[in-house]
Amino acid sequence: MSADLSGLIQISVPVYATARHLFIYELETLKKIGQFTYQGEGWGLTTDGKHLLMSNGSSVITLHDPDSFTIIKKIHVHDGDNFIDHLNELEFIKGEIWANIFMENFIVRIAPKTGEVLGWIDMNALFNRLAPTNKIDVLNGIAHDEKADRIFVTGKLWPAIFEIKIPTERQYPSQK
Repeated sequence: MSADLSGLIQISVPVYATARHLFIYELETLKKIGQFTYQGEGWGLTTDGKHLLMSNGSSVITLHDPDSFTIIKKIHVHDGDNFIDHLNELEFIKGEIWANIFMENFIVRIAPKTGEVLGWIDMNALFNRLAPTNKIDVLNGIAHDEKADRIFVTGKLWPAIFEIKIPTERQYPSQK
């Protein structure tokens, strides 16, 4: 498997990975069983359990059929009237698309049906906890352990993976 894969996700049995092509691997052996080519770049890849969702560094996330890689829908991500560019790594978490913003320490939570931004998660505190080194690069990893309901983040060349917990509104005291 190439070291520059931008996404690695699983729907049912096959495993999919992007690196200017979409590669399909058998889960148990990681034997390549297929591939698709596409125009542009694949920056991030996730699944909603039915479709493949892919980012390309713009404000658009494309939904693809996993069997043919045909584009089914384009989601234009926006916060109010502002389109959100540089969408990178993707993860589908509890019915939302989470994407990190390339070269920023922020994760954006996106409504998959409308592309509307549901919220921003500031990761600067985590980045600042890393020991300063020339090798540490951008935030670029989001993973969701659905069974244990745990969320992890990391970055390129980060020496650590962090588990994060996002407070829900119910956890805040009433402001009446």
